Amino acid sequence: MSNSGRTVDWLHLAGPRYLRSEDRSFFRPLVDLEPGPARVFLGIVLPVDGVSGLERRHRTASRYLSDFGVAMYCGFGRQPGADGMETMREHRRVARSIKHDA
Repeated sequence: MSNSGRTVDWLHLAGPRYLRSEDRSFFRPLVDLEPGPARVFLGIVLPVDGVSGLERRHRTASRYLSDFGVAMYCGFGRQPGADGMETMREHRRVARSIKHDA
């Protein structure tokens, strides 16, 4: 990110679109990630498996990257829900399930 030519505050890395996301090979490249001062957000929230899936992916990703936030795997545009607010509320509920050591 030092080559971007501008300040990078955060970086969203899309996560897996499949449920076998505990596969370490998906997250292993994060070991070499050098985000500098940017905050990394991994797209590991999938509506299809909720809190249990997020916790599983978070545990696996944590083996390779120690500090990151969580986000939807590919944004909010194609997510289920009656409306955008429902999708946002569900995202907040699931994301809050991750406990961080501060």
